[in-house]
Amino acid sequence: MTEETSEEDRVRAELVRQLRESMEKERAMMMNEKLDVKTRERWTQMHTNTAQVLNQILRDRQFKEWEKRLREMEARGRILRGTLKMAEGVEALERQGAGGSGGSSEDSRKEEA
Repeated sequence: MTEETSEEDRVRAELVRQLRESMEKERAMMMNEKLDVKTRERWTQMHTNTAQVLNQILRDRQFKEWEKRLREMEARGRILRGTLKMAEGVEALERQGAGGSGGSSEDSRKEEA
């Protein structure tokens, strides 16, 4: 399992590096006053999308670290068993809330029309 985890960490670290590099380039382009406004706007949108992907990758890594800590604490008897299942349920609810919020505002706009 450690080999699998280390490979996953290596891939994740490479993705984070690439995304940060991409964000630097996108920021430079969106701040370039020699470009027309429409082009700069597209670079800004790419920068925003890249930042969202990077944040999700970092958030997922944080959840995995929390999960690992909870498992260790459960194994030592420091916290009640089943706490990890509760945490996984909260994570699932948070993901649903993030994905569902855009749809509900779209639905309300459709109802208004």
